[in-house]
Amino acid sequence: YSAAYRNNVHWILIKAICDWADGNKDDAYQKMAAENAARFLLHALQQGGLAANNLSASPPAQTPRETPPRKRTMGTILSTYHDHVSWVLAVAWEPEGNRIASAGGDGVVQVWDADSTQTLLTYRGHAWLSEKVNWLPKIYMIAWSPEGLRLASAGDGKKVYVWDATTGQTITEYEGHSGVLSNVFALAWSPDGKRIASACSTAGFDKTVHIWNAKTGSPILRYDSSYGFMPNFSVLSLAWSPDGTRIASTCGDKTVRIWNATTGKPISTFKTSSDWVSAIAWSPDSRCLALANADCTAEILDTSTLRILLTYRGHREGVRNIAWSPDGSRLATASNDRTVHIWDAANGACLYIYQEHAAWTTSVAWSPDGTRIASASNDRTVQVWQAT
Repeated sequence: YSAAYRNNVHWILIKAICDWADGNKDDAYQKMAAENAARFLLHALQQGGLAANNLSASPPAQTPRETPPRKRTMGTILSTYHDHVSWVLAVAWEPEGNRIASAGGDGVVQVWDADSTQTLLTYRGHAWLSEKVNWLPKIYMIAWSPEGLRLASAGDGKKVYVWDATTGQTITEYEGHSGVLSNVFALAWSPDGKRIASACSTAGFDKTVHIWNAKTGSPILRYDSSYGFMPNFSVLSLAWSPDGTRIASTCGDKTVRIWNATTGKPISTFKTSSDWVSAIAWSPDSRCLALANADCTAEILDTSTLRILLTYRGHREGVRNIAWSPDGSRLATASNDRTVHIWDAANGACLYIYQEHAAWTTSVAWSPDGTRIASASNDRTVQVWQAT
């Protein structure tokens, strides 16, 4: 009976068993049952008692469940960068995904944190066109080097600048372009980061694609942009294939040309239906080119057959920029209709329309993991938003 008064034991249960066994000592079967009950009680007491049957014991503490983070819906604005004082014409996401670079009509390149939007660096290396009248150069193109340590930028004027993305120190300046009223509209890094392709639109005769050493600025090759007996036209956009073998260019004569990146020899020429191809982008597998057209469409061109595989017709005004998602499954297009469209690269289905900008959208860039988009606009902002 003493067991009934120990801590952590349901004494009513123990006493009932003991009373029952005591009243049936003469019955052999009951005696055996009592002995078994006693053995059970002894074992339970050795293990710390029948805590589970102790009515005074507190119930086991419940571990609170962590509330899973709410999934952001597509189009959710994650951050907005406001530090430009004029149109934003170009945006580029660092290959590592931590920083974004943007540039435009205020003559500077801003490098900022992709999450907090804190400005990390302001590059002011572009020369003023006229300091007497405070004429700032517009910067049309920026591009990260493949390893993410350098940036190349170009715009009004004949120069292309390569500079350290952490310190802002200029590494080299390419001065091979010529002509009056020069503007460098097109710029692309080779996948190995050793060369840069650039093209200049001028009032003179330099409407060629230049390939040059990204470290020294030394010229390597020049591609002629003329087509048959047509006169030279301005090169509007350049793209270097991810496999490093080819360069594609668009021109004001309604053509897309593909060149051998090493020899400079032309491979193929595609005549477009649009009067103006604003931008081009290679697919991640180097098989197709995406075209951003002034006629409100975007197209996917098979570069081996020169056949249009798909035409996207969702925009209401001219398409200014186009970018593949890192996995090649989607495309994002920026348009003068103030929207960014995400659409399926396989069937052209519109997946989402982003409508938060207050003016033309000029440039788009995917995050390296494909979950976010940074879009630039003439409303002086860059907006980062959920793309999945």
